[in-house]
Amino acid sequence: MGRRYLLKAGLPEGAVVALPAGTSTAASLEGVAHWFSGKDSRRVLLVSDGFHMLRLQIIATHLGLAPFTSPAPNSPIRSNPRRNAAYYFAEGFKVPVTWIFNR
Repeated sequence: MGRRYLLKAGLPEGAVVALPAGTSTAASLEGVAHWFSGKDSRRVLLVSDGFHMLRLQIIATHLGLAPFTSPAPNSPIRSNPRRNAAYYFAEGFKVPVTWIFNR
């Protein structure tokens, strides 16, 4: 889905790589870090819901990536205030735990 969006936006096909999704945030980022193994650049643009940006950045940095983050403006989670609040609450717990175990 993300790959199609980027190609439709005009990025060249050779510049867009779709990796399989992991079973968790950390697993997905481990797959990204593995893909970057042996490459000169470790810069990566991470796009997700806004509440998720800090934890993505912590994990990616721990894995040796140079992360840049961009919150998705049209997240379906943001349109549901109750669901949005639940995710912010969960991240309020997950971010400190991630920081402690990934420094």
